This record gives sequence, structure tokens and C-alpha cells, in this order.
Amino acid sequence: MKLRQIDFRWYSASSLVLFSALFGLIGMLSLHIHTVSPQEAAAGEVILGTMEEVTFSPFTAFDVWWFFLFTVISAAAIVVLSRVAFIFAGRGRGASFRVTVRMALLFAVIMLVCWLPYMLTWFPGGVYSDTLNVIDQAYGVVPLSNQHTLLYTFEWKVCLKLAGYNLFIGCALMMAFQAVVMAAVCSYTVLWLNRHGVGRVGCAFSVCFFALFPLFPYYVVSLWKDTTFSTFVLWFCLCFADAVLTRGRISRVQVASLCVSTLLVAFARNNGKYIVLAAAVFLLVVCRREIREALVSLFVPLFATLLVIIVVQGPVYSRLGVDSSSTVESLGVPIQQVARVIAYDGELSPEAEDVFYSIMPRETWKAAYRPLLVDSVKWNPSFNASALSEDKLGFVRAYLDTGLRNPQLYLEGFLMSNAGFWDPLMGANENVAYVQLDMWSGSTVSQVDVIESLTGVSLRSLLQPYGYFSCALFALIMLASLAVLAVNRQWQWVCALVPMLLLWGTLIIASPIAYSLRYCYALVLAIPLFVAFPVLALRWSTVEGPLYLTRDRENETVMVDVDSSDQALSHKEEARSQEMEIREGLMCGY
Repeated sequence: MKLRQIDFRWYSASSLVLFSALFGLIGMLSLHIHTVSPQEAAAGEVILGTMEEVTFSPFTAFDVWWFFLFTVISAAAIVVLSRVAFIFAGRGRGASFRVTVRMALLFAVIMLVCWLPYMLTWFPGGVYSDTLNVIDQAYGVVPLSNQHTLLYTFEWKVCLKLAGYNLFIGCALMMAFQAVVMAAVCSYTVLWLNRHGVGRVGCAFSVCFFALFPLFPYYVVSLWKDTTFSTFVLWFCLCFADAVLTRGRISRVQVASLCVSTLLVAFARNNGKYIVLAAAVFLLVVCRREIREALVSLFVPLFATLLVIIVVQGPVYSRLGVDSSSTVESLGVPIQQVARVIAYDGELSPEAEDVFYSIMPRETWKAAYRPLLVDSVKWNPSFNASALSEDKLGFVRAYLDTGLRNPQLYLEGFLMSNAGFWDPLMGANENVAYVQLDMWSGSTVSQVDVIESLTGVSLRSLLQPYGYFSCALFALIMLASLAVLAVNRQWQWVCALVPMLLLWGTLIIASPIAYSLRYCYALVLAIPLFVAFPVLALRWSTVEGPLYLTRDRENETVMVDVDSSDQALSHKEEARSQEMEIREGLMCGY
């Protein structure tokens, strides 16, 4: 079987143009956002910058030049990355190396050992402000709320109960729980990649990445819901990829894994349900031709799981009196856009003025507005959240009318409200919920440096972060991977990354803050997927037909190329030859 070359037919060229234009647009728009100096950024003042300190410069004719320049550079980079992926795809199929379950467990132990110095240095973990509220709920001090999810509250309640309601021990148990969950999912990721064709070197690099990259132990130490949520998203993405690549022909174990991971993602964070709902609909579209085969085995249990999510988070939560995320939380971006119009004295109709000024006085809107942070508005003492909740339809009408009158201010408000998730220069020098290694003020627990207590030497100065990665960096890596796959017409592998794309999309549409790594941390966990997928797609594909995963008589999932029906006979011998190679061990199976 020959490896396919980069084929620039019209659909490949259109993919190249579209993704290059997207990168060009990102590059051009990033030049319009201006913030305070790097020194002030290091002090954590950018996110709190006023409208005079964080500005959006007007569009000019030079934007066309910058857009063209960034687009050309991006197109060249995509072609180079495609060629690099092709070169690595031709360097064997990982046949001589197979990761067993025992080896995967060993990988998990290696990761835990490498993360242990961080855990002992900041023992028993770092508690964030949101986590303090969850702990109060677990103790029964405040009413239950789903704002930080009941699942996370339940996790804390279990840890505290096992600790005899000792908060210090409870924090230690939660940190240990996060470490085990992350190590398990990361080691399973290595196993999954190996079973899909990644060889010894690729698996070694993946293990080293998970074990040695500091952002993994940092998030083990950081006690917030985003750590477990992100690991659940990665697991869901792997299960989703199996379903997409097989067009729904997966085993019962894989269906169960997909359903369980769907539940965990939906209940671990409030934007999780939108990710799994959209992903399920997307999977239904992908498998539409095989719907009869996959209906009972896959889609009935999957959509039953989605029904459970909708019922529990809707009527059941309401019946139990559990507060869900408020209207204000879901309207963060629109509130920012309205605040920008008011702050810049934009045009408002009398009806819109009545709606907006019933929520908060005009001068207070102006004083509270921060281009990168909606919290300064929604948590302002004068903000009347009940007025917004009671007249949602009126707010929507006023919002739409104001947008038609002030399109540029709305566009600027939208771009600045999520700038850190697409602009690689934004948030790269500032610790805004980047990690949480220390205890938040108000916590009754004091940290202990166990290594210093035992040896008299502290590793804190060596292990602490000295710089910060931009959230957009990991999003751009994901987009680059998708671009290489699309240019090479590997649509099934593009579809396999849809959950990660949906996660990023929810942040672009409704981000509560302009940048915070914890919201998109799943993209960090998925870096091995972004690197491996283009290579695997080129390695196991042919020009004539799409890539499928089928099951042989030994119930082992193997990679074979299944051509369209009109070409199946002409390629029968090639498929048979490839199957024989697989059976001889040239590729790993499940």
C-alpha cells in the first residue's frame, strides 16, 4: 500500500485557503489589541485594565496587507507541516512495539513519580476561590448550587468524609484523586495512540511529555474542577474518535466508555453538556450511512445518556431546589458588548436605555467596564441581576437592536472578551487562574513543604513557574493539526477532534474571561493527539478510499482501508494484502 502524497485538488486547495485565511485573520486582528506594558502585565494588571489601558485600534487599509502577509506565511507553514507529517508517516508503522495494559500501568506510575515532587512541595494542594465555595457546600454550610457543578461538590464530599471532615487531609485526598485520574487518562492516551499505529519513539515522547511537562503536575496540585473536567474531555475525545473512525462500529465496551465519559463531561462543568450534545449530533451525521447498523448498538444508549443529562440537569435539579448557573453567567459576552457601547457613548434607543439602565445606572456601567473581564460588571454591587433574569426577552431585543446600531463596538467587544483564546500575544505574561499552587486568601488550611521538612532543602524556587503560556498557543496547535488533516482530505480524522474544537468554540462564544488556561486545559492534554493524528492519517490512508477501523475474527480492532463500493473489487487484493500485513504484526490492534 502506497502512502498518499499531498494532493492539491480543489477541495484540498480550498482547505488550505480557508485555514490560511483563518490564521491570517487571527494575525491581523491581534495587531489591533493594545495593552499595558509587560512589566504591568507581570504584576497581573492587564486583565483589570480599563478602557484607556486596553484598547482596540481602528481598522485601516494596511490591514489588507497584514492579512495577506499572515495568510501567505500560514499557507507555507501548513504545506511544510504536511510534508513533515508525510515524512514521519513513511518511517514505519510502529509494528515492532506494542503497549500492553501492564506497560500502561507502568507509564501511569512513572508519571505519578515525576509529579510527586510538586505534590510534596505544595502539600496538600492549592485551593482556588471557587473551590472554597464548593468546600462550604460539601460541609453543608451553604446551599447546594450547580454553578461549580454538583459532581465536583460530590467529589469533595467523598474526600472530606474519608478524611473524617478534616480539611487538610481532605485536600490531600483530592489532590491524590486528581493525580490518579490524570495519570490513568494520560497513560490510556499512550495506549490508544499505540493501538492506532504510534510506535516506540512516539509513545516514549508522549510519556515524557505527560511526565515532565510542568503543566501536568501544576494541575494536579491546583484543586479546582477544571483538572478533572479536562481529563474527562480527553477521555471523551478518544472514545468519540473510536466511534467516528469506525463509523459507529465499536464494541460494547467502547460504547460503555463513550457513555460514561459523556456523563462525566456533562456533569463536570456547565459547558460540558453543550460539548457532548453537539458532538453526539455530529456523530449522528457522520454515521448517517451506517445508521441501521449503529442505531441499536451505539445511538440508542448514547442518546439515552443524553436524555438522562437533560432530565437531571433540568427538572430534577429544579425539583431538588439546586441553583443552576445564573442568566448572568451565560450572558457574559453580550453583557461585555453592551457595556462597551455604553462606555464609548454608542447609540442606544430609548427602549434599550430603559432595559440596560434598569440593570445598572449609566455612569456605573462606564466606571465598571473592563474590556477583558466581565466580572467587574456582573459582580458590581449596583448590578441588578434579577432585573435581567426577569426580563430576558426584553434584554435580548435591546441587545439585538443595539448591535444593529453599533456593529463595530459589538465586534470589538466580542473580540476583546475572548482575546486570550485566539490571540497568542494575549495573556502570555500574566497569571490569571493559570495555575493555583497556593491557598486562596480565606482558606483555613496552611500548606506544608514536605521535602523541606524532611531534608531542609526546598524545591519551590526550582519548580515554580517562571513564565506563562498563552491559551491561544494550544488552540493554534489544534487548528494547525486540523489544517494539515483537512488539506490532505483526512476528514474522518478531522471529525475525531471535534470535541476539542467544540470546547474551544464554547469559550469563543461565551467565555467568562478573556483568558485563563484552566478553561482550555484539555487542549494541553491533547497535544499528543494534535501531533500524532496527521501522521497516522497519512500513514494508514489511500487516495481512493476513506479510512475505517474494522474488526477481524479475533475481535481485535485493526486499521484497514475500505474503498467505496464501485472500487471495492478493484482493490480487493490490496485490502487482503494489507490485512495479512496487519496479522503479521506490522500494526498494533486493540
